[in-house]
Amino acid sequence: MIRTILLAAACACMLAAASASAAEETTQSFETGLIPSPHIFLPEGEVKGTVMLISDAAGWGDYEKGEADRMVAEGAVVIGIDFPSYIEALNRYDVSLNDGCVYMVSDIESLSQQVQRATGNNAYHLPIVAGIGEGGALALAIAAQTPDATIGQTLAVDPLAGIPLAKELCTPASKKVVGQRTVYGLSDGALPDPIVTVFTPKADKDGRAHAEVLKKAHS
Repeated sequence: MIRTILLAAACACMLAAASASAAEETTQSFETGLIPSPHIFLPEGEVKGTVMLISDAAGWGDYEKGEADRMVAEGAVVIGIDFPSYIEALNRYDVSLNDGCVYMVSDIESLSQQVQRATGNNAYHLPIVAGIGEGGALALAIAAQTPDATIGQTLAVDPLAGIPLAKELCTPASKKVVGQRTVYGLSDGALPDPIVTVFTPKADKDGRAHAEVLKKAHS
């Protein structure tokens, strides 16, 4: 079912999918770490997956909410992240508190665990980290610092090349500063989770080229 939700999310970004009933955002409170005011939606009944959906540069809006509605209808917990707010929080973070670097996976894992516990379901689903545009670029950067058995899958739709974050990520992966962006590779060895990139005709050419480099390095 996790794979079904992932592919549905990818296809919805390319095709005009049928609209789903509007999911209501939960009013429950959670410890979110550096993730500011996430939009959290819980399905009715059995939880079949969990998706962290990171918005594009314009922030969380109707498009992202529509994607969330469709995934919730399929039985997924959806945790929506507003990209501009999140990247601002990361840029403000005092890295001296964490060995001089930014580590995002701990907040993602913690929030996923909290929210899934709140649903009352017994089974735990490793979260899918999915993003669109700038959010897709951030999803790939998160994959560069992901340890085993924490993230279920990574989905990047039309990712840009690199992220607009000057502070270093906690990762042994290669990095290169290009203008105001830092472009990360992936750690050597086996990938910690499957990574899927999806491109539409509107995709950024540099982002497409970067994804191809990542694919060749781990094929």
